[in-house]
Amino acid sequence: MKNRGSILVLALWSVVLMSVLCISLGYGVRQKAVLINRLVNAQSLREITYSGIERARGVIQAVNDPMRKADTLTSPWANQSANFREIAIGDRGAFSISHKGRELGGDRWVDVYGLTDEERKIPLNFTDPQTMAALLENTVEMGHSEAEELAYAIIDWQDKDFGHQHPQYGAEDSEYGDLDLPYEAKDAPYECLEELYLVKGINAEIFDKIKDFVTPFGEGAVNINTAPKEVLWALSRDQYLADKIIKYRAGPDQDEGTSDDRFFGDVNTIFLELNGVILLNLQEQAEIEKMVTENKLTTISKYFSVRCRGTLNKNGSFMDSNAVIDTDGRVLYHHISEIQLANA
Repeated sequence: MKNRGSILVLALWSVVLMSVLCISLGYGVRQKAVLINRLVNAQSLREITYSGIERARGVIQAVNDPMRKADTLTSPWANQSANFREIAIGDRGAFSISHKGRELGGDRWVDVYGLTDEERKIPLNFTDPQTMAALLENTVEMGHSEAEELAYAIIDWQDKDFGHQHPQYGAEDSEYGDLDLPYEAKDAPYECLEELYLVKGINAEIFDKIKDFVTPFGEGAVNINTAPKEVLWALSRDQYLADKIIKYRAGPDQDEGTSDDRFFGDVNTIFLELNGVILLNLQEQAEIEKMVTENKLTTISKYFSVRCRGTLNKNGSFMDSNAVIDTDGRVLYHHISEIQLANA
């Protein structure tokens, strides 16, 4: 009887051990299945967002007519839901290309389906401290001295010399060398927007407030047909002139991005076209002439931002991908900014 009891106990323990082993193996297999599924979902999302970037490339190249006189907020790349909103990729998912823009007739920010041109922004590699200071004063609500100090630090980061542009302000190797984790000023052009985080005085709050108004891309001129009022204000240092340019562009219905919009086709006739609709004073005339003479304005754009979100139909997983593409179809910058994968 004792032998039978021992055999029974041994059998029961064997069953328990086998059960534990099976459960462990099953859990491991399930975890591997979940991992494989997530990897498959991630690959599908990459393919979907890349499809969106290719759609954007095609649109940009299609409008790249060397004879065109203007790129505007009504151009095919600008605000076209049919081309950029929830475009299905088979039965797997869809992509949307959008950015934040002001609601028609107001100041509320809404989703606009299309691309943004980089020429609507202040070019970090070509700008001057006065323009940057004006932008900081208006968007970050800094005092003049504080804004000027940070503006010179932004300029010092990319200028090619090792000296300060201002006798009191700015930041070069000496300031960065005193940090807990020291590094040197770049003294070379900005290559991506996130470099601003390395500039002395820039924090997340400031970056978030200016990121939509500055760019490392472009050739130095701002497109007067697409620039928002914050950029026009910073360039001209004149709020009323910026408002008049926006009002002129909006056309009779005073809503930008609609069929009755006006635009400038030649930088040399900006004053005549604007003054023919909205009377300018002598100071405003002089400011426009100054911006034109200094080659700060253009009417066409050559670089475009793509903010694409790919989504899977089966579980709502999504991926956000950002790129910058020029009119020759070259992808100059691309990175995945966010990805959320469902377990199922």
